[in-house]
Amino acid sequence: MNLRSRHLTVAAALFAVALCNPAGAEVPADTPYVDGGRIVRPEAEATHHQSEGKVFDSSAKNFITRWLTPSYGVNGTLDEDLIGEATVSPSCAAQPISGNAGSPIAYSSGAAYSDGRVYLNYYDAPADNTDVVQYFLTQVESATARNVMMLVGADDGIRVWLNGDEVLRQDAPAAYAEGSHQVPVSLQQGWNLLLVKVYYPQLGPRDDPDHEYKYWSLRFAETDDATPVLDVYQTVDGWCSPADSYYGWTWAPGAADAGGALGSQWQSELRVTNPYYHNLYLTLRYFSNSNTSGVPDGEHILRLDPFESVMYDNLVRELTGVADSGSGMIALSGMYYYDVFKYDTARLVTSNVGGSEGGAFGTQMPFDYRYGGTTCCSQTLFGLKNGPGHRTNVLVMPTPFAADEIVLTVSLWDPESGRTATEEITGRGSFQINDIFGRVGMGGVQTSTAVAYIRYSSTSSGAYWRMMASINDNATSDPTLVTRGPNGIPTPFQ
Repeated sequence: MNLRSRHLTVAAALFAVALCNPAGAEVPADTPYVDGGRIVRPEAEATHHQSEGKVFDSSAKNFITRWLTPSYGVNGTLDEDLIGEATVSPSCAAQPISGNAGSPIAYSSGAAYSDGRVYLNYYDAPADNTDVVQYFLTQVESATARNVMMLVGADDGIRVWLNGDEVLRQDAPAAYAEGSHQVPVSLQQGWNLLLVKVYYPQLGPRDDPDHEYKYWSLRFAETDDATPVLDVYQTVDGWCSPADSYYGWTWAPGAADAGGALGSQWQSELRVTNPYYHNLYLTLRYFSNSNTSGVPDGEHILRLDPFESVMYDNLVRELTGVADSGSGMIALSGMYYYDVFKYDTARLVTSNVGGSEGGAFGTQMPFDYRYGGTTCCSQTLFGLKNGPGHRTNVLVMPTPFAADEIVLTVSLWDPESGRTATEEITGRGSFQINDIFGRVGMGGVQTSTAVAYIRYSSTSSGAYWRMMASINDNATSDPTLVTRGPNGIPTPFQ
């Protein structure tokens, strides 16, 4: 399947005109091409397609495996309506699975095998292991409105609702068999809401071979029952706003397409990889440091095949369409947050590609999630440098993005000289404080062990703020990033 033909839109085609060689010219094999507004490296595409015959079966069949589900099952029957099943609406992780009073909280679930089966085990059951009910909720995006077959297999009892209509009921008992039910259904273009209710007369206890584990699966096929529907995309909270979801949004500072000191030119590249066996829907947003509206300066929707990687060579320019537009923060949604900042499924690298002394250098900018900062009080940064060969900047970033004004009291302490200084600094949204030593009146200090103690109050939005220092030598080395240190370490300001 050719990614160019599958994703290319009119807007992308217009954008591509400026990047393509003249008609008839041969494009070098390693030249990135524009695909749906993003730059795709041909070698990444080739690697993905060469692996198609080797990946797990679920990769080819596109099982639906990204679900919101309560942490544990409850006692009930297949007929008991425990959440207001017919009126369920889209929810986000860490919120009630429905609007009914007392509805259980649902979380993103990764409880699925590579063969597409979603599983429950004895740990999910109430204490008595009998009459166990569990709910699963998600949305999937369909490229078009079409009639398809929904293929479902399940142990024991299962009911399925699609866009509010019940489309399948299987009463217990039954044994799991993939696709044992073929149900004709209609998908609407865009988001489609799925609610699954499973029922087990017995789930557990441990070491009971007949009841310790239970399984079910769901996927879509064309009306011939055999051809998988591959342009249905899954996501982790991908329909939720950053303020509503912390499982599906991650954030990184320091994205740039801008000039710097000593003739440097800073530019960011981004690599995103789909680590799952299913198609993935992602949203990528960019907020400049001067943004006080909360509306992204640029946004792309990414639809990735299983294990597909894509690369933005100049992220900020490609998102905004404006050269040298500055710097800011990026937000990525649709992938489980732990996969991003722990397992490197997305990597943002900001580099000096200009002509400053020492040539090109850069650093990887770390992703974090909503609660990676704090809503108030203080943060401490250790090991800051200043002098003829170094300059320290401080990045200030709210997660999620908030246009609030924030007042910082920045106190610097240099243990080597004993000097201290304090300055009140006001900013809005995400911003960078350049040359923090000069800003507070300690520009002449030479040190490599200074401490910054930053105090601030909570803001009206309740956003989680975090501080990060970048130490530059303006010559040959990569900038060093300094994140907040442990709480409770004493400084002269505490």
